[in-house]
Amino acid sequence: MIVSVCADKGSPGVTTTAVALGMVWPGERVLLEADPSGGDLALRMRSPEGQLLARQPTVRALSVDARSGAIPESLLGYAHHTSLGVPVIPATDMRTEDFTLIARQWPAVASVADQWTGTVIADLGRLQEGNSAGPLAAASTVVLLIGRATPEGFYHLRERASA
Repeated sequence: MIVSVCADKGSPGVTTTAVALGMVWPGERVLLEADPSGGDLALRMRSPEGQLLARQPTVRALSVDARSGAIPESLLGYAHHTSLGVPVIPATDMRTEDFTLIARQWPAVASVADQWTGTVIADLGRLQEGNSAGPLAAASTVVLLIGRATPEGFYHLRERASA
């Protein structure tokens, strides 16, 4: 099962909500950082020992394996254990070549995530049209749209939900 968390305009609490869901979600789960604008979970999160997360593995490793058809038995092999108890597959540092590679592989990553027996909580950031991580949203069982509690925020959410 894939649960995607996203916003239409800005990212008002998308990452925080995704992490909170990961902390309370029952059963096997992993937080997948899929924001094409780049992620910062590797900077925010700490290992159980209080250290910064290692630079590898990242979403890039998962996307390379997904592209080759190597369906992993568990996505947890790509994840880092964190002090919050939420396994995280962080984004890369999003160098241009990484971003381009991953953008083309989101359909394969979505397929692998959908076949995994656990729950993938995907942080998609802003789900604007053309967001390369859109295949994750399309494969999701649940898409949680986050917005600002303003008339404009509700308008943008309504328009994004209808799309």
